[in-house]
Amino acid sequence: MFDERRPFTPETLADRWECSATMVRNMAASGQIRSFRVGKLYRIPHAAVEEYEAAAAIEKKAPAQPPTGDVIFVRHTTPRRRRTMKDDEDQSMDRAQKAAAALKKSRSKLD
Repeated sequence: MFDERRPFTPETLADRWECSATMVRNMAASGQIRSFRVGKLYRIPHAAVEEYEAAAAIEKKAPAQPPTGDVIFVRHTTPRRRRTMKDDEDQSMDRAQKAAAALKKSRSKLD
């Protein structure tokens, strides 16, 4: 069965779903939604959009499963430290010291 409607572009589908075109392209590239390519451009068939929307509607209607057991997953991360001018100065001093040591070593080999 051939669908005569024009396929969606990422931009037109993004307007329909109220998201970014980049998100639609990422979904197409990862295989979350069926698509095909025309050169470098992604195209998404109407049937693929209808299938995806139907699956999303079923997921929304399904009751949330209560967690089983008393396990709680928590992910801790350490905060990133911002670079300061002092860090840059320290790095440049380290480079200068290494360069001076290498120069001194090469001069001692020549003597």
